[in-house]
Amino acid sequence: MVDRPWQDILTWIRAPIDYDAARRLIPGSKLTVLLSDDDPYTSGYQENERLWVDRLNSNVSILSGRQHFSTQLDSDILDAIRDLIKSSAESEE
Repeated sequence: MVDRPWQDILTWIRAPIDYDAARRLIPGSKLTVLLSDDDPYTSGYQENERLWVDRLNSNVSILSGRQHFSTQLDSDILDAIRDLIKSSAESEE
């Protein structure tokens, strides 16, 4: 959910999503979403988290104070991604 969507992303935001098909294709335990609690574009991170969980049974990790994730990922975001990969690999063993 973007607070004030701009023209370039409206098509993406309005695109219909078949959540039933997505749930069949992606097991809930395999989908993890990283959100920031202070992204200037999506202030309602708790609602965003709820939607990911409700619609796709996602695991959600909230990264405090990370604002908007950009093309240059900070080390703590990379660490969170590495932890997710490691955890996923360990659960498959």
